[in-house]
Amino acid sequence: MLALSLLFAVPQAVFAQGGTITGLVTGSGERPLAGAAVTVQGTTLAVRTGTNGRYTLANVPAGARTVRASFAGHAEGTRQVTVAAGQTVTANVALSPQAVQLEGLVAIGYGTAARRDVTGSISSVRAEEAITRAAPTAAIATALQGRATGVQVVSNSGAPGAGVSVRVRGSNSISANSEPLYVIDGLPVAQGSSGTGNPLASIDTNEIESIEVLKDASSTSIYGARGANGVVLITTKRGQRGSNRVSIESSYGMQEISRNIPVMNSQEHMQFINETRVNRGLSARYSQRDMDTAKTYDYVGAITRRAPQMAHSLSFSGGDESTRYLLGGNFSQQEGIILGTNFERYGLRFNLDRTISSRFRIGNSLSLTNVYVEDAGAGNQFATATQYLPWVPFRDAEGNWVRDLGFVGIQGIGSNPLATVSEQTNENFAWRGIGSIFGEFDVTDALKIRSQLGGNYGFSRDGVYSPSTITQGFAVGGQANLNTNQSRELTAENLVTWRRELGPGNFDVLGGFSVQTSDFQSQGASGQTIPSDVLNYNALGQSASTGRGVSSNRVEWTLLSYLGRANYNLLDRYIFTVTGRRDGSSRFGANNKWAFFPSAAFAWRAIDEPFMQNQEALSDLKFRLSYGRTGNQAISEYQSLPQMQTQFYGFGTSSVERIAISPAAQSGNPSLKWETQDQLNVGFDLGVLSNRVSLSADAYQSTTSDLLLSVELPWTTGTSSQLRNVGAVRNRGVEFALNAIVWEGDRFNWRSTLNFAKNVNEVLKLAEGQDFFLPG
Repeated sequence: MLALSLLFAVPQAVFAQGGTITGLVTGSGERPLAGAAVTVQGTTLAVRTGTNGRYTLANVPAGARTVRASFAGHAEGTRQVTVAAGQTVTANVALSPQAVQLEGLVAIGYGTAARRDVTGSISSVRAEEAITRAAPTAAIATALQGRATGVQVVSNSGAPGAGVSVRVRGSNSISANSEPLYVIDGLPVAQGSSGTGNPLASIDTNEIESIEVLKDASSTSIYGARGANGVVLITTKRGQRGSNRVSIESSYGMQEISRNIPVMNSQEHMQFINETRVNRGLSARYSQRDMDTAKTYDYVGAITRRAPQMAHSLSFSGGDESTRYLLGGNFSQQEGIILGTNFERYGLRFNLDRTISSRFRIGNSLSLTNVYVEDAGAGNQFATATQYLPWVPFRDAEGNWVRDLGFVGIQGIGSNPLATVSEQTNENFAWRGIGSIFGEFDVTDALKIRSQLGGNYGFSRDGVYSPSTITQGFAVGGQANLNTNQSRELTAENLVTWRRELGPGNFDVLGGFSVQTSDFQSQGASGQTIPSDVLNYNALGQSASTGRGVSSNRVEWTLLSYLGRANYNLLDRYIFTVTGRRDGSSRFGANNKWAFFPSAAFAWRAIDEPFMQNQEALSDLKFRLSYGRTGNQAISEYQSLPQMQTQFYGFGTSSVERIAISPAAQSGNPSLKWETQDQLNVGFDLGVLSNRVSLSADAYQSTTSDLLLSVELPWTTGTSSQLRNVGAVRNRGVEFALNAIVWEGDRFNWRSTLNFAKNVNEVLKLAEGQDFFLPG
């Protein structure tokens, strides 16, 4: 952070004054457009209009300048002005309704770019179009369902607030994590990071300005060793100049199962078991009288309910020429459809941008969140309820829960699902703080330095208690577990950008250095034979009579990176992008600590060619081509090192067990390295009817090699397995996104989006001599 310290030390007197451009951006009927993106071509200057549609751009280099304005559903507009030092000029821009295009500026890795200049494959979701107007949801990733082409979102357990699995263009690994990298306001945060809860659950959807999903290697290689599974960029809202506003949003809804899974009643189930036994040469288990008198108990209906969900948020935002701010708070609650599941979140956000002078800017992004999740094994209990013997009552004649029935007929019967969701405690309390501060300094009109320091701090407590009245705790007189986790991730980044006009085009370069460190610690305690349910999992040292145990763990890792990107826009229609990142990770072996991840891309805006100017059939046409390499480092820490484990043994005639240290079953591998993905992407963007209808299409092929798989070793080596880089996986697919403006007016708007994606996943190779792989 030396660069940031130097920036604050620069005296204000050295700042040179440029010119100022102000203006108004309007749409149909001269209606002011709030939130329109305004840029000055050939510079890094960018701003959004306030609620009155007005904008101000300070420190504009003197000379002839082109002001470009864009807004969702409107054609881009430009205005030519001449700027003089110390003077203010006006540039009003009128936009006409056009395509269902997203805003002109989109987030890319370590910066923003005009969508017309993007060479990679990016899917965008805007808050005002999809998130805040959708039903309230506790998980941000759920907002991507059906809205981001090529992105598959699956809930892991079905409980509100629980984690989800997100796959961008298929699964690229077998044993390593296939989740994408999440970047929140420039701060990389892995889902489920450090075991202190799901960080995505700590962000309220009303706080989000936009979500961009980077899919091809051209857009993800800037994240190097963490880009193989795609990157999800989350940008939160910030205050706007020229306006002070109070925003209140509130929603309430109900959830219920729309269609139950049909299951057999008691008579059908008994008949099925009888037929199965007869077919095996055994006698029937149930008589006709048994079937005639059997009642049917609806376990699925008993453990499900109509569940309410609500979300409330309050924010204060605004700004003037030198300061922009946003302060907001939120509360969300979502009861699960399955009994014993619940989600609550309290959050506070503070975003600030401050212009110290015409060349120096500082700011911060900060969120503090408290999350409570109650999950009585929602997914497992629902599955058990569909399979449970329907003639077994919920409780016995004495009013006690019916417990484990053992093996009945042809199937094993698990614990009573209604008893589990009613009596078992399984809850998580998590505090999380995610924040960053930054400083930007314009050394010259073309050269800018940015330094950012961010942190992701988390604390969570998981408690599970199974009383003696249900199967899970009956045999041991009640069982309890308590675990606490603390995590700290720090990220420091220093970036330099240089942009200038070069010949008949614009040239910009990004270079930077990044370091991220993580420290995770956990402690656990467990106990059995608990005399009173009142104590639950609290006071284990005093209440638990047997089975008491303690555990602790600590994990650290570091990632060092050098990154760079160069863009050249020739004649505003031939766009070239070259990206590279060199990563060094502590997760891998001494022989492979560093790797380089390059990419190259080209885009041709054919619509801007002179020979296309006299045609009226097409309003937009751009072709894209990219190829590059990314990596996947998402494996457990210390896998490259020889590990030890504890053993208990008796000594002599003593009845006291003693602890010994012995080599672990898995040996270390000093040559361990990341999985490597090579991806080719071809696509085009097409617009017709003045871009009221637009189509984006992509075809891709990615091959992940050097898969991280555990390979069996001869026992003569002293260990049973070793993690090695073997095997390959290939994903091939196509994606289509069709957008249309059906109707647009001052009071009524109708926009439709249709997307389609197909991905074919194929395992090409495993370890030598291995023909199949059994997960788990």
